Amino acid sequence: MDVVILNQAPIELAYAVIAQGRIIYQRSIAERVEYEAEVMSRYGDFLPFLRAQRQDIVKGAGNERRVQRYREALRRTQRALARLAPLRVRPKTEFMSDPYLRDIVERNLEVAAQCCIDICHRIITLEGAQKPRSYYEAILRMGELGVLPPDFAARLAPIAGLRNILIHEYLTVDWDEVYTNLAKLDDLSHFADLIRRWLDDRRSVSP
Repeated sequence: MDVVILNQAPIELAYAVIAQGRIIYQRSIAERVEYEAEVMSRYGDFLPFLRAQRQDIVKGAGNERRVQRYREALRRTQRALARLAPLRVRPKTEFMSDPYLRDIVERNLEVAAQCCIDICHRIITLEGAQKPRSYYEAILRMGELGVLPPDFAARLAPIAGLRNILIHEYLTVDWDEVYTNLAKLDDLSHFADLIRRWLDDRRSVSP
């Protein structure tokens, strides 16, 4: 019998345990409720990616279709960045006092970060690399695989934490942190450029 620490388990396994397992002992109902709610939210985030991956397997999707999925995610990333770019010059006082401006920034940063993570997950699967335990680790894996320079991957990885805050901790968003990330759009643009280069290189060596 194997013992698995669920806090470190892949999200598919953690979800299967809370969905199908039985509670033998719990020290705190409140802690269990918070943990299960977090797992269900994370699984819901990951489910579209899993479904797309399984559809590719069932349909026998070729390399061209997979490349197209990457490019679709990159286009969406660029649309989000294009909406954010003019807002970078807005003074912080205006940002903090305008809820509509904050909403635009919040949503488009969330989309750009999510596209970045989705692309990382697809590359990890395509390369047969070790599955990450977190979104942060998924971005770091790009450095290990040579898709991104390791130092750049390490610099970009915290965007995963911001994405989690915007989606799951929306009641306590740190707007100072959001405004700080608005000034870091160049990193997301550079990520998109590096992924395009990786895709082009991969296509050039494909049979």
